[in-house]
Amino acid sequence: MDQDTPRQTGHAANRGRTSSFSSRSDESVKKVSIGGATSLAATRRISIASHHSSHMQTSLKKIRMNEEAASSDARRRNVKYENTYRLEPKVKFPVIKVRKIIKDVLSTLNGHTYDPKESSFVSKLLSKRILDEVRLLNIERYKLVCLMSIGSKSRQGLRIASRCLWNTENDTFVSETLDTQSFYAIATVYATYYE
Repeated sequence: MDQDTPRQTGHAANRGRTSSFSSRSDESVKKVSIGGATSLAATRRISIASHHSSHMQTSLKKIRMNEEAASSDARRRNVKYENTYRLEPKVKFPVIKVRKIIKDVLSTLNGHTYDPKESSFVSKLLSKRILDEVRLLNIERYKLVCLMSIGSKSRQGLRIASRCLWNTENDTFVSETLDTQSFYAIATVYATYYE
């Protein structure tokens, strides 16, 4: 086969593109004709070295972008703040407002009937709702945890207890209970001051 005549190989045959190599001795050049056109206007020359280097550059750009995205995610997670040396909060945790929020959220369960599968989803949903509403109070430097428990009542006794290691002056909790004929619901919000 003559080197100046185009030949179809591999994937190029499927796409209707042809390729051939010219016989230039000073530089290896790949000749690509698009859509089977053989005119000089439709043919372009691409140096194999430049084609390979541009392919490598795009691969390196993708790798760099992935590394930069991973490092920016790591930076966002590991944000470090300068110490303020403030050991006490400017404003104490608003226990009364938080108790009202918990009561309002628990009051939505008045028409609820206990179902074990549904109640686990409802407890997660209400716990998130309580946390979202408490966070809207914009309480500075407090980390919040909300525990919600919904269970059936069928002549059994129940005791829920918690123990925490914390600073009794700044850290606190708020707990509320809803008690109906068929189920109980207990919501507790723990607030720990972050120095």
